[in-house]
Amino acid sequence: MACIVCKNLIQQRQVVSIPGKWCLSNQQYSVLNDFLFLQDQRYQDLWLNLEPLFKNNVKEAIMSSLATESSMVRSQIASLIAAIAQIEIPRGEWTELITNLCTNASHENQQIRLTSLLTIGYICEELNPEDLTQELKNQIMLALTNNISKEGENVEACRLAIKALLNSIPYTTANF
Repeated sequence: MACIVCKNLIQQRQVVSIPGKWCLSNQQYSVLNDFLFLQDQRYQDLWLNLEPLFKNNVKEAIMSSLATESSMVRSQIASLIAAIAQIEIPRGEWTELITNLCTNASHENQQIRLTSLLTIGYICEELNPEDLTQELKNQIMLALTNNISKEGENVEACRLAIKALLNSIPYTTANF
């Protein structure tokens, strides 16, 4: 039943300033996020049993929303990406996510940068260090340290990078 609700929620998509693409509304992000973050294994199994094309469409919609202006929506996007990553990365799925987020952590668009840094922090908080290769751990470390600046040119990015760095400590012990 929850799977049907999730599918119906996604199918009631709203177009949000991205011509030719569909994105989830604030309320839809919240409901989908709650659905995925429930620690009940049944809900994770439901996500895993969805059609791959459907899951890819959901992930594409979420990733295309990184540039949203609202900090509340950015936080929900980051949580939602982390929830899906917590399910898929340990299984070797969505392998390009960490690399994309680390690349986006230096994006010139401030909203994309902030959402990516926030998402990296959430992912580091949720995943076990064994779930990532050393290469991905190094990418995370580099993305975070590149956003920590004493000049203070981007205070919010620096704050998010420091917070994410705290969550990434178990991942980066080989770097110290």
